[in-house]
Amino acid sequence: QDVTQYGLYITEDDGEVDWDFPCLDPREVIGKFEFASLCLAEMCPADRARHDPAAIAKVEEDMSDTTDSEPGQHEMDLMELHTIAMSAPLYKSY
Repeated sequence: QDVTQYGLYITEDDGEVDWDFPCLDPREVIGKFEFASLCLAEMCPADRARHDPAAIAKVEEDMSDTTDSEPGQHEMDLMELHTIAMSAPLYKSY
């Protein structure tokens, strides 16, 4: 599989992944975070969308290709992008 489908996640002291936090930014230096242990796991869709500029560019490109024969398609695309972003653990309250 493509390595861009994986991300580093914070782990608890017992080694269990803490899914309450999103994956670390892949463009940052790992040593900056100073965690004792991290887990390499497949990214959830929200994390993948957040860290994949190509996906955002594709959605924007698809939205610009919308014709008048598809009324409301632009709004539906925006809602889909918003839903993905809102499903990110960063925005969930517990």
